Amino acid sequence: MSRNRKPLTLGEKLRIIEEAEKRNGATKASIARNLNIPESSLKTILAKKDSILLNAAKFGLNRKAAKDGKYAAMEKALVEWLRQARSSGIAVDGAILKEKAETVALRCGIDDFKASNGWLDRFKKRSGVVYSRCCGESAQLQPLDAGVIKCMKQKYRKFLVQRRLAGMERKQLDKKLSVLDAMHYIASAWDAVTPETIANPFRHCGFNRSGACSTSEAAVPVVDEPEFGSLELPGSFADYVGADDDVAVCSEVSLDDIIETVRPDTAGTSDEEEMDDAAEASASVPTYTDVLCYVDHIRRFACARDEISNLLPDVAAIERKLMRRGWANSQKKIADFFKR
Repeated sequence: MSRNRKPLTLGEKLRIIEEAEKRNGATKASIARNLNIPESSLKTILAKKDSILLNAAKFGLNRKAAKDGKYAAMEKALVEWLRQARSSGIAVDGAILKEKAETVALRCGIDDFKASNGWLDRFKKRSGVVYSRCCGESAQLQPLDAGVIKCMKQKYRKFLVQRRLAGMERKQLDKKLSVLDAMHYIASAWDAVTPETIANPFRHCGFNRSGACSTSEAAVPVVDEPEFGSLELPGSFADYVGADDDVAVCSEVSLDDIIETVRPDTAGTSDEEEMDDAAEASASVPTYTDVLCYVDHIRRFACARDEISNLLPDVAAIERKLMRRGWANSQKKIADFFKR
């Protein structure tokens, strides 16, 4: 008796891929028997792994057929508009979404579109849109807003102050902070946030097994940094940390601009983005010899300062790794000496 064909969702296909990767040493036949699917279906799913991953991210896990709707460009513009509205804290219900969909359709030159309830249900499934009750909008119920982000920003700003002071001591004006430099400082700031700092705001928001909730744990006060006073800038370090609290982190894009970006003939990167990438790539990379000299400078500096002499083992470990890597890159084979 032949098995009844059952279309699998993208989520089910992902679980099959995960199960097959877990049982890497097993045969495909045994994996297929364990998953109760034909072996041919398993081979097809594994062969199309990359496309399944892309389609799952694009259409959601509940979709079976990875196909765009009849009004793909219009729906893509609607999703971008909805994402922007939710980022601005605007609640959008079904009635507003249907009204906006008809407006977008007219802007796209679609005259036969009707935003029915059936279309709305299919659109939500295709786009992964979920309606839920808006709650927890205040910082008192948002653990990240209650202190974690503030603490990370404080440490990030401290790194910037230290960088500025180091430049002043060298009597060199600081160059413009690149995106890569900012990413390194943000990563260092996040590494400096302690687990206790992350746990306290969650306790304040009610994630506490004991049931006790201390309001004093939630607030993360900004510790005044004496180094900030050396810059002779107006205001306090707390003002510096919160200087961009109310700054918009993204610009509001008009509906016409959103529609223009989803048109197939306007896809591509802008010249400004390409110029930024070229500027980042043009930064000079130090040579292997230069890096070894820098390590030697750090060692001599650590030897001269008792308060950081404990860094000497770390410096030695870095030097050993660099020398092994450099020796591996420069080591020649015996055949290299007998080239014609």
